Amino acid sequence: HRPDNQALIKDLLEALIKDEPKLKLDGGGKTKPRFAIQEWDTPALLTGSGWTRSGRILMFEFWNYPDGLWLLLLIGPGSDETRQKLFEMVRANPDVFDISSNLGNKWSGIFTRTFLEQGTYSNTDHEDREREIRKHWAEFIEKDLPQIDTVLKKEQWIWQHLSDADKMA
Repeated sequence: HRPDNQALIKDLLEALIKDEPKLKLDGGGKTKPRFAIQEWDTPALLTGSGWTRSGRILMFEFWNYPDGLWLLLLIGPGSDETRQKLFEMVRANPDVFDISSNLGNKWSGIFTRTFLEQGTYSNTDHEDREREIRKHWAEFIEKDLPQIDTVLKKEQWIWQHLSDADKMA
């Protein structure tokens, strides 16, 4: 009986996400656990369709495969106008986001962080994998996420329909 590394990693990822009060799990299963930033649940960003029940159009998704583990921020399917505005934000901030040549029809990856490369995933024990995942998670929480959040906060169209009380929460 070989351990199910993908299941072990998924459980660890979900625990890390649950430990962060600002984050919310949003499905995805063993190979693609997803989460969102609760503060980003604004009317402008809840225009997704055909992806999750939450209606989120902007979410983080782990790609948990035997050849590696990556964290992506995706613009998902939904309102063409919202998708285009998000893509313009990405293109205006190449220091924070990955810029692909065009906006995909359904999904566009706009940020990627490698958590485990193939050798690390398949040729190390669970403790070493967990240590590596925790290291990258800490870097994501302390460095990447604040940079991404700062860019989003500057996009007035995302926040314009919130009352002052909602913005303070």
